[in-house]
Amino acid sequence: MWVKELLTEKYGEPTLVVETFNKPTVPDENNAKMWEVLQNNCNYSVLYEMEEGTIELTIKRGTVVNAFVQITYLDKINGEMLRQKAKDDL
Repeated sequence: MWVKELLTEKYGEPTLVVETFNKPTVPDENNAKMWEVLQNNCNYSVLYEMEEGTIELTIKRGTVVNAFVQITYLDKINGEMLRQKAKDDL
């Protein structure tokens, strides 16, 4: 996947790669992988953990006719601030 290649160039090798298919053969083209996501035959997630936080790349099924690529950034510093605020509110 092209986005995965760019993230790997910028942040180094991923900490975790999950690319599982519910079929005996694994597609080698991105369009075929997206098709498998649409059919609920694929679980795709790539995780990059760094000192500053975590980046997760996933491919998810939206509806029966579309799928999407999602990039989630979890900032460690701001996450800790939110956690402390939540604890203070209790």
